[in-house]
Amino acid sequence: MNRRGLGATIGDRLSFTRVRTLAVGGAIGGLITFIVLNPSVRGKALFGDGDAIQSWVRMGTKLGAVIGLTIGACLIAAEEWHTRSANRILRRSLTGALAGVFCGALGGLDGQFIFTVIQPVNVVLARCVGWALMGAGAGICPGLVSGSWKRAELGAFGGLFGGAAGGMLFDALALIARSADLSRALGFVLVGAAIGIAVAFLEEIAKEYWVTVLTGPKEGRSYVLSKQETAIGRDETLDIPLFGDSSVQRVHARIVKSDTGAYIRAERPGSPVVVNSQPVANAPLSDGDIIGIGKHRLRFGARRSTQAATLAPLAPQARPVNPTMLQVISGPHSGAAFPLSSASMPIGRSPGCSIPLPNDRLVSRQHARMVWDGASWRVEDCGSTNGVFVNGQRVSVQVIHPGDEITVGQSTLRAL
Repeated sequence: MNRRGLGATIGDRLSFTRVRTLAVGGAIGGLITFIVLNPSVRGKALFGDGDAIQSWVRMGTKLGAVIGLTIGACLIAAEEWHTRSANRILRRSLTGALAGVFCGALGGLDGQFIFTVIQPVNVVLARCVGWALMGAGAGICPGLVSGSWKRAELGAFGGLFGGAAGGMLFDALALIARSADLSRALGFVLVGAAIGIAVAFLEEIAKEYWVTVLTGPKEGRSYVLSKQETAIGRDETLDIPLFGDSSVQRVHARIVKSDTGAYIRAERPGSPVVVNSQPVANAPLSDGDIIGIGKHRLRFGARRSTQAATLAPLAPQARPVNPTMLQVISGPHSGAAFPLSSASMPIGRSPGCSIPLPNDRLVSRQHARMVWDGASWRVEDCGSTNGVFVNGQRVSVQVIHPGDEITVGQSTLRAL
């Protein structure tokens, strides 16, 4: 049984924020499609005005390519908007646009052919099938850009459903709106929104593992873990980018899926990862676990128990031969814990220290510092009055290993 129990609601498992975001992105893409295409689609392909046979190759390819480009790119831009990284948004949107042009053109060509064949029998059915195939070309884009074939497959199906739903309502809008241009504008917007909703909802229903950001400007943002390995770090190209925290490494950790569950793996000893307040280098994840990386907190979600996850062997550079945290075991600040997260971390009474001990009157304002030299952590005395002791021996500089105890003033800190 997972931590949230059997009574979890649909809202606990689905990110309706993500569904809403992609709906808005798809609607904007549909509006842009209308603005680009409206002068050329009056009375032509996929609208049932009689001359589809004459121009189905040209119009089908053109319409599908533009829909794939605009809606596909807007879905990606909407999904990436929360990152606030113009470079990431632009790069991913352009990549999605290129994929959308190709996939949309193929879908539009096939859709126009089917429309031409079915139109004499039932124009509404013909339009549904045609829009569905073009919708698949747009829906596949987010998955292709993220590098997940599973997500691309789900996106294609979502695009099929969304495009079909929008196409079905196209004629209804024509009856409601008195203007042909208005009906087309509403139709394109509706198709785009339907594609966005269907793509997001299908991915949410099918997801097995995910993480939800609990802190910072991305609070509430949910990431579906659709790849075998999901990279987390400061690099804006990663699957889960964590900006604004210098203690987060370029590639800080990876969440890896196995046959029996999922686990998180720190990329290097100097990149601490905390799971449920415990520093780890390689640990299985269960539904509801809280992951700490620098100042960021994320909640891991799973549809099935992952407590029996089989851990892959740690790479030599990831073995816990170096500490990832200092925990105060005696003194005025007993119980406090400080992740070792930056290359130089001062220890002292000053509030500006990375490891502050303001209530220990025997500690100098800048008493010592922890330094990462690329291979190990060491403690250095900064000219303190009362000295620095490691395992009872006074030192000026000393490499620190897990289990070592550092004493400054009245405080003893254990390396974990």
